[in-house]
Amino acid sequence: MTEDRRATSEFTYPGDKIAVAEEFIPGAGTYEKDGVIFSELVGHVLKDKLNKTIMVKPASHQPLIPKEGSIVIGVVTSYQERMASVDLFMIDGRVIYPSYGAILHISNSSRKYERGMNDVCKTGDVIRARVINIKNKVPLLSTSEPDLGVIKAYCSQCGEHLKFRSHMLHCTHCNSREVRKVASPYDQDIPRSNA
Repeated sequence: MTEDRRATSEFTYPGDKIAVAEEFIPGAGTYEKDGVIFSELVGHVLKDKLNKTIMVKPASHQPLIPKEGSIVIGVVTSYQERMASVDLFMIDGRVIYPSYGAILHISNSSRKYERGMNDVCKTGDVIRARVINIKNKVPLLSTSEPDLGVIKAYCSQCGEHLKFRSHMLHCTHCNSREVRKVASPYDQDIPRSNA
């Protein structure tokens, strides 16, 4: 395929906005919501300008399994009052594909008392965590250390990226203020390699 028909663009992570539906048809590794096309994989964005399609090519096919003590990065896929489900896409600095499911329980989320998981993380947030238990084949995570927790969060009102100011997360689009268990540093760039 010629260079102008299919060009490798930026490296992307699950939940990244990669195009609008007016320009491209979502393909493999993507999904559309409210007219915006998002990545559902870790990988490279491929745009076919001739056919007006966009897809994400997975970054790695090498199976990596989290171990106790591993530092992982993942996307919160759902949460309940006492726990959250997380899809891991990076283990010890290495991108993995497919993602690996894990659980964050509220008792392991913070050094202080948290009333509910919605004060720790929300669906779509990207978190950095430590694997503390793998006995049941589903990694149990902890975000209680200062450098662990939410590293990227999105507004639950409008979906825009939240900025961290004065111990709160702020949306510059709709002025919403939200609480999470934020990692230090917050909004740090995620490594974009398999090294």
